[in-house]
Amino acid sequence: MGIGTTTPTKAFDARGEGRVWNGANGCELSYSTSNTSAIYGSANTSGNIEFRTDTGATAKMFITNAGSIGIGTTSPLDLVHIKSSSNDARILLDGHTNFDAELKFAENGTVKYTIGNDSATDNFVIGTANVDNPLVNINSSGTINIPDNGHLTFGGSSDLHIYHDGANSYIDETGQGDLIIKGSDDVYIFAGSDIAINCNDNSEVSLWYNNVKKAETTADGFKCTGALRLTEISTPTATADHGKIYTKSDNKLYFQDGAGTEHEIAFV
Repeated sequence: MGIGTTTPTKAFDARGEGRVWNGANGCELSYSTSNTSAIYGSANTSGNIEFRTDTGATAKMFITNAGSIGIGTTSPLDLVHIKSSSNDARILLDGHTNFDAELKFAENGTVKYTIGNDSATDNFVIGTANVDNPLVNINSSGTINIPDNGHLTFGGSSDLHIYHDGANSYIDETGQGDLIIKGSDDVYIFAGSDIAINCNDNSEVSLWYNNVKKAETTADGFKCTGALRLTEISTPTATADHGKIYTKSDNKLYFQDGAGTEHEIAFV
């Protein structure tokens, strides 16, 4: 059957626009030659369009006159609003085998950030133009990786930085306040597999060499295990209320009191 044509190309071929309505509510079928596209529009004064799986069901998808899309709701709160009244609300991006699944964020046509699955590494990625330009990688075990020269920053003015520059790793306090390392019990600093510094809770702070304790603070001062080696220096500047022990190029040992008077330490 042809309407507007004597040579129909389909079982039903209508040339022109069409409307199905009750005089107040309905839909229109049209076309756009400039966009070379089909147009499905609302014949209602509201301009809204809804899609149902059958005539008696509730709307499964709803498009407002302003262009907002609601799935599971006829009152979308944003450009796209997905709502479930009985289960979790989910969006699934399913890429082909060995291809990425990505969600991109753009500003005025320029992609700024991308999140998604990188099929090459099977990591969840926060990236720039795509997941092949990662800013953050998270693997299936929950390990988070930030590439070289990417910083984790903390504080209102990015005061604390943790990062790796490709050669070395840094914990860098660059802003307000001190850098405090605190533990509920002892605190250890290792060099490789060797203890370098051990801070005991309510006890000593010790320095270690090759996993052997060599020096530590005590309740009444300082304890050294092994030889105490002093580098030769010139007579130091005096410090009030402080004494200094040192050696000079004459291979003698000296004590300087707080007034600056130098005393040779003699052994008999």
